[in-house]
Amino acid sequence: MRHFICLIGLAGLVACGSSGDRGIEPSGETWRASEALDALRTASCPGGVSFERAPEIDLTVTPLDMSGLKTGEHLFGRTTVVGGWELTSDDARFGGLSGLAVYPSGNLLAVGDQGSFIWITIEDNAPTQAHLSPMLNDTGAEIADKSRADAEGVTLVDGLALVSFEREHRIEAFDLEGCGAAARAALALDLPGHPLGIPEPMRANGGAEAIAYSARQDTTFVGIETTSAQGQPLMRVDSAGTITRQVNLDAPREFALTGLDAPSYYPYALFRHYTPEDGNRNIIAYVDGTATPRYGLFDKVRLDPSVPVDNFEGIAVQDLGDGVRRVWIVSDDNFSDSQRTLLMAFDLT
Repeated sequence: MRHFICLIGLAGLVACGSSGDRGIEPSGETWRASEALDALRTASCPGGVSFERAPEIDLTVTPLDMSGLKTGEHLFGRTTVVGGWELTSDDARFGGLSGLAVYPSGNLLAVGDQGSFIWITIEDNAPTQAHLSPMLNDTGAEIADKSRADAEGVTLVDGLALVSFEREHRIEAFDLEGCGAAARAALALDLPGHPLGIPEPMRANGGAEAIAYSARQDTTFVGIETTSAQGQPLMRVDSAGTITRQVNLDAPREFALTGLDAPSYYPYALFRHYTPEDGNRNIIAYVDGTATPRYGLFDKVRLDPSVPVDNFEGIAVQDLGDGVRRVWIVSDDNFSDSQRTLLMAFDLT
């Protein structure tokens, strides 16, 4: 089954979707996060462990020139640029932001791929400060081993953070609402190296790159970087304790799925492609399982050289009401002097 992806390109935002909101219907028995919350909270925030607030770190916020980004009417509505910012810090642990989630307050939660949580405060529609703490394992010690600390995606389920990891593929839960920076990793799912429904095993650095939770379906989706000729696999967590291919996303083969969020029935997906010649190219996709394919739209996704871009890996979608959704994206600088941590926000009406 190949599903249509409606595209928002960073050079001329384009999107489309059906008028319905049925989205992708789960098949078979899905893992219900709502039924696992109590046990995961108890394991992550056990008795005797008190709430700890993550310490604030230095954060420099530099506005980006977004004037080269073409916006306006598209098939999904109207796009408005909220802003773009480069984020830097004197704290050497800041960087590698690979997953993003948004709280109902509008503040952001990011995960760094060296094993850290980063809370970003949003005031007047812009980032103002950050707090950072290392992720803790099930004993309360820092997750220091890179093979265990490679966090790639995060989604919030009623105050509980579900984090997807690759290299040692798994999903861990952290009760950030109950214990904050003192929350311990509670294993939600140990992912098999070869999930159901995909022809190839996951590469060490090609695993659970993205995770999203749809409250309206009580379903957790996982996006993996390991692709095949059938397309980009969008997985769902099932009750048998594994992830199973839900659909194949019909994305351009050179693009890798790097981020997911599911504010309703349907996920928003973030894709990235990089070559030394072309640099970074990115697609924000609205995945609609009910629409008619229009593959020619892929040919229109090109980056305008005047638009600040980088290695975007995290996406979070915030419902502002009155038919407006705010899309946040963040880039992973790979702790490299040649890359940047960029945060951008767009409103879709």
